Amino acid sequence: MLCDRCKQREAKIYYTEIIGGKKKEQHLCEECAAEMSSFGKNASLGSILSGILSAAAGGDVACEKCGETYGEFLETGKLGCDECYKAFGSMLLNSVRRIQGSVTHTGKIPSYLKEEMKKEDAEVEKIMHLSETEQLEIMLKKALAEENYEECARLRDEIRKLKESESNGN
Repeated sequence: MLCDRCKQREAKIYYTEIIGGKKKEQHLCEECAAEMSSFGKNASLGSILSGILSAAAGGDVACEKCGETYGEFLETGKLGCDECYKAFGSMLLNSVRRIQGSVTHTGKIPSYLKEEMKKEDAEVEKIMHLSETEQLEIMLKKALAEENYEECARLRDEIRKLKESESNGN
């Protein structure tokens, strides 16, 4: 795809902006993108995010666990730890909303995952007519194959309880 601005070079930067529910897309080559922004030719993703989010408030808010500030996140595009999500909560949501237009992911499922999901749905349908004990035994075999021994122990205990209650006439 050619650059929307110069119509000569290949577009390598795709920019989508959603304002007031209206979507505007731009496809730019590196040279035109550098000319149109203050990022420069060798801009990093962090500097681009920083520029896009520079209007965001809260640059001095810091995470209690790692000490990273929201301003540092805007510069690097990376959070310091898992607690940063809590510390920067609504500011992160506002930033994501500003960049993507929504905080809800509405992306596509890769085709290889669609096939896996279809296989799993078929497997689920096959075992739905089985008794609860038989279903648990199938799940136990799968957990054993995956070497998930905690799940195996839990399923084993559940199967024992069901068999005991069946033998007691309940």
